[in-house]
Amino acid sequence: MRQVIAILFGASFTLAACWSAGKLLLGRWKLEVYSEELQLFRFATGSALFSLFILILAALNLARLEVFLVLGALVIAGAFRVREQRVRLPDFPLAWKVIYALVLLGFGTFYFANALAPEVSPDGSSYHLGIVSRYLTQHGLGHITTSIYANLSEGLEMLFLPAFSIGRHSATSLIEFAFFVGIPFAILFYARRNGFAKAGVAAAAIVFCSSVFGVAGTSAYNDAAAVFTLFCLFYVLQIWDETRQPALLAVAGILAGFSYGIKYTLFLAAPYAVCFVAWKLIRARKPIFRPLATVCACALILMAPWWVKNWITVQNPLSPFANSLFPNPYVSPKFERDYIRSQSSQVPAQDRFIEATIRGGSSGGFLGPLFLLAPLGLLALRYRQGRQVLLAAAIFVIPALANVQTRFLMLAAPFFALAIAFAVMRARSALLAITFAAPLLAIPSVADGYCDSWAWRLHTAPFRDAFRLIPERESLKKRLDGFTTVELINNNVPPNGLVYAADVPKEAYLTKNYMVGYESSLGENLMDALYVAMNPDFYPTWIQTFRFPVGRYTRLRLVENSQGKDDDEWRIGEIRLFNAGVEIPRGEHWTVLSNANRWDVALLLDGNPATRWRSRMTPFPGISIELDLGGPVAIDTVELDCSHDEYAMRPKLEALDSAGHWSTLAATPLLSDRLAPTGMRRAAVQQFKQHGITHILLNKNDYVAPDFQKNTADWGVALVGVAGDDWLYEIK
Repeated sequence: MRQVIAILFGASFTLAACWSAGKLLLGRWKLEVYSEELQLFRFATGSALFSLFILILAALNLARLEVFLVLGALVIAGAFRVREQRVRLPDFPLAWKVIYALVLLGFGTFYFANALAPEVSPDGSSYHLGIVSRYLTQHGLGHITTSIYANLSEGLEMLFLPAFSIGRHSATSLIEFAFFVGIPFAILFYARRNGFAKAGVAAAAIVFCSSVFGVAGTSAYNDAAAVFTLFCLFYVLQIWDETRQPALLAVAGILAGFSYGIKYTLFLAAPYAVCFVAWKLIRARKPIFRPLATVCACALILMAPWWVKNWITVQNPLSPFANSLFPNPYVSPKFERDYIRSQSSQVPAQDRFIEATIRGGSSGGFLGPLFLLAPLGLLALRYRQGRQVLLAAAIFVIPALANVQTRFLMLAAPFFALAIAFAVMRARSALLAITFAAPLLAIPSVADGYCDSWAWRLHTAPFRDAFRLIPERESLKKRLDGFTTVELINNNVPPNGLVYAADVPKEAYLTKNYMVGYESSLGENLMDALYVAMNPDFYPTWIQTFRFPVGRYTRLRLVENSQGKDDDEWRIGEIRLFNAGVEIPRGEHWTVLSNANRWDVALLLDGNPATRWRSRMTPFPGISIELDLGGPVAIDTVELDCSHDEYAMRPKLEALDSAGHWSTLAATPLLSDRLAPTGMRRAAVQQFKQHGITHILLNKNDYVAPDFQKNTADWGVALVGVAGDDWLYEIK
């Protein structure tokens, strides 16, 4: 029970600090809104403000429990000085109140048990809380360059930090749960203000009983928080359009900026707010400069810190995207392209609607059958409010076009739900049918009849796990795949060890340092070395040789003028120079430059047969590698050690003459094969040692895993232990 108290206190303290920060902020602005709306906007804006405070503390390496407690206590204490507002929203019929309360209490209890239970969600138990745990361990943001997920905006993760420091993992799930519970209240309040309370109850039920909302909103995710904040932004803009209160523009800017701070996919929030305000003012023939400046300035306060953080850490403010605009050594354009492609190609376009609404097997969950009525929502165009919600739905469904995961449709879901409810609100029986159907169709045993059996969703209310009547460790062993691997690592890796994992472990529960292979360019290079070492097709046995009259050269250049295809890469293992058949030893002052992936060019001269330079982008006309020898060197031959999986490039070799012009030494290379070098596996592992990696974690389904098991001694590793399908090796 002590653990449950810590969890509840961690979440409650953080949420109270958020609401109090909003109370302090909005208390100075004197918003003329209803009391219920004020509480909503206090929590939304206060969350943004408190998240910014935590980010600043983390940037200053002050991410510590005692600092969080002091900051939160000061904010909460200060809020007691602000007077309350007592003007209530228009009332609505008692029967509809009862329906609304029953839906929220019934499903809310079910959801609360799942949120309080040990965190077992796929992303929550990996990078969401894995990054939070790192920040807390190192007392700040540090300089994490080996995980693309540390480059995402982490506005909600900043709120996770104080909750995690007090109540650990489940406290963060309750933070997300609080935002989730706020969504139906926001929907109802909006509908009550506009005289459509019954439709608001129906729409709130549709959303609150949605399967994907239930599972994401009870996990350490950020989707429910994003939806809540976005809807509050929409709500604030609607009130501003009605009342023209200048202070509401500052609130809208804060919420737009915080939306982006929570999740990159809400990059449209700020343009939406700016365009909405501009359009309304232009139509009314009112000045627009000061209102737009207010919105933009407040939004930038919440958005810019994430750009600055990424610029300082990984040299790309928009990382892990826009790497062609901001080249950097940490994330390559090719990885970005492949990642985006992987997120958008899992479900055929013609199947997306059914997959997202009722199946959910290939799209990571489903919204629920009532969203099949979304086309009916076009009837809401009859009403001004209906046109507004459909416009918002059309805008915020755009991010889902680039990602097939149903979670990305959550941003538009409340607006579609309102449109459906508006469409039938004049037909009382239809509205009641929708309202009652929402919870009935969401009952897990009923959903079994229409969704895919493997769809991501909640199945039971784990009360015994939630209240720790079952010890947390036993619950995790039962409910979290891969937890035994976590224990294997925690129990066998020394404090100063570093684990390289080919795939994502449940890093939220790891107490040791780790690196995931595909999450950075360095990780990809290391994995590539393993692939090269075990696959003869990747061995550097395909030789491209350039022969030319002997001369003394200071700078040489390889240039390719053909255009490659999307999946092509230029790959070279080593560059070797010869004179009269004798290889020239690498000079201390030799340097290599390239206009593609210039950060890995040192691999061309490292003498390791298992490593190779890769362009990390599609070859383009003029792609080049330049070798500066630091002074004249007599040369008559240049060899490129390549592999047979290399894109068929035939570069020409050029030299820089005394006049500063490049002249061709050899237009095309001669092609030949040589015997494979020995010790390839040991050479690959040597790269891991150079980067401080002490252990390698492989799953039996990993490409290199069978070879590790068969040739353990050749790799220079020793098996430490096995947990399920995972094998942990120590580098000797």
